[in-house]
Amino acid sequence: FFKQKTAYEIPKRDWSSDVCSSVLSRWDFLYVVWAHTARPILASLEGTRLLPWYLRAMGATIGRGVVLGRGFAQLVDPDMLTIEAGATVHALFQAHTFEDRVLKIDRVRIGRAATVGHGAVLLYGADVGEAARVEPGSVVMKRERLLPHRTYTGCPTREV
Repeated sequence: FFKQKTAYEIPKRDWSSDVCSSVLSRWDFLYVVWAHTARPILASLEGTRLLPWYLRAMGATIGRGVVLGRGFAQLVDPDMLTIEAGATVHALFQAHTFEDRVLKIDRVRIGRAATVGHGAVLLYGADVGEAARVEPGSVVMKRERLLPHRTYTGCPTREV
């Protein structure tokens, strides 16, 4: 799988691509491979200390002491995810979208000691600051930056 991922990886400089492009075809191929190979493995690893290790092997950047909630079996773009040390995360990630027939993809970052509540959704380009708190059910919009040491709630998020 690692060789397939490297061979078909979207170049980091191409953060968006037309639906008919070869970049999109490669990304779609990776999505199918990930869905068939990773989901069954991740489902069995949820709630264990092996899950962060596995996600790191798939390209995610996960710091020490990170607590991951359920739902990571649905993680489609692990190489676009950074969770810094001490964070607690029980959220959904959407590191890509299709807008006007264009694939748009960007990184999602969760800062050191941040908390992202159950059912929160982080869209591509989201950046949750250090020790920030995102309340359950909130939506961090694409390319939204949340300031450190503050609490956010709602859709779209707003400071409490």
